[in-house]
Amino acid sequence: MKVKNLLASALVLSCAACTVVPGSNMSRMNSVWFDDTPEDYTPAETEIRYIPINATLLANMNAPAARQATLSSDLEQQLNDYQYRVGPGDVLTITVWEHPELTIPAGSFRTAAEGGNEVKADGTVFYPYAGELQVNGLTTAE
Repeated sequence: MKVKNLLASALVLSCAACTVVPGSNMSRMNSVWFDDTPEDYTPAETEIRYIPINATLLANMNAPAARQATLSSDLEQQLNDYQYRVGPGDVLTITVWEHPELTIPAGSFRTAAEGGNEVKADGTVFYPYAGELQVNGLTTAE
């Protein structure tokens, strides 16, 4: 019982020790408030419109009626016709069927950025046995 009381006391004292160690508090004696706001500053007046995210919104987000109400027919057509075009900075993962040494040259434990081929600023990628390939502006299928 004495050991238990001694351990409990030691625990309480060790937690309280941080409050008496020098330097554990900050003095406000030398602190100075510096306001660098210009004298002619006026905050912008904006009207903030927001939509609260709740269960009802999430349940109805993909409803066809809600989508039709928010998208114009031109925008809907553009979304249906959209194809991504490759550009500089993209990372391509190129698969060569039945040649794993070309598809995953350093093993399967690499991320896409490490194992992929980054499109250079001039729109080309280098690939073994094919050399420099111009890919800028192509779709992913091309």
